[in-house]
Amino acid sequence: MDILTPSAWEGVSTVTVVILGALIIGIALARGWLVLGTAHRELMRLKDDVITDVRGSRAEDRRIIETLSDTVHAQRVNGDWAVHLLEAVQANATASASDRGQQ
Repeated sequence: MDILTPSAWEGVSTVTVVILGALIIGIALARGWLVLGTAHRELMRLKDDVITDVRGSRAEDRRIIETLSDTVHAQRVNGDWAVHLLEAVQANATASASDRGQQ
């Protein structure tokens, strides 16, 4: 903890302190530890744009899934109806054939 005592800083000039401070701030800006207001606003705008895009695509996906679900349901109903109709025709044909065989 000798670095925190005034005697340790006795030989350091003001210019050295300013240069060290500028170097620390430059490193912090380069590494992203410190972000200026303009860069921060730009990053937040980009983040908001991405969130809006994701929400829009989710809503579009939801509509597509709903349409697909309705289509599959309608096909299943049509398929069930077609099977029922074919079974009725087949039963009718079988009944006709047995009626002809008895006569």
